[in-house]
Amino acid sequence: GCLTDNHQYEIPTVLQRGLRFFDIDTCKVISEDKPPVIRNCHGPSMGRLFKDIMQEVGDWLDMPSRSREVVVITLGDANPGVDTQEHKNEMAELIAKDLEETVGHLLYRPSSDGQWPTLGEMVK
Repeated sequence: GCLTDNHQYEIPTVLQRGLRFFDIDTCKVISEDKPPVIRNCHGPSMGRLFKDIMQEVGDWLDMPSRSREVVVITLGDANPGVDTQEHKNEMAELIAKDLEETVGHLLYRPSSDGQWPTLGEMVK
């Protein structure tokens, strides 16, 4: 269970209220006539495109008054019973593409030696 229940609120609302950590359950959805997409599979945004959710986060962070804000997002795989390496690789590729297209300019990555920036370095 959760200590507090924030699931009834959309992401921009909880960002405005101060929440800076999200654990998003993702799933790969395949349609007959469309390429596979990543969707949110839990909470009030269930069924929404992951890309659209990340665009909301990016739009919120891009405001000049939020230049020192940091949002942490972890992703879970909500495709029950699908645990093949091929599935994991395809999900990773789709998620990476969505992230690059929406918040790529905001992402922090480890340096070539594997070190992550500190919080202080992120908000300089």
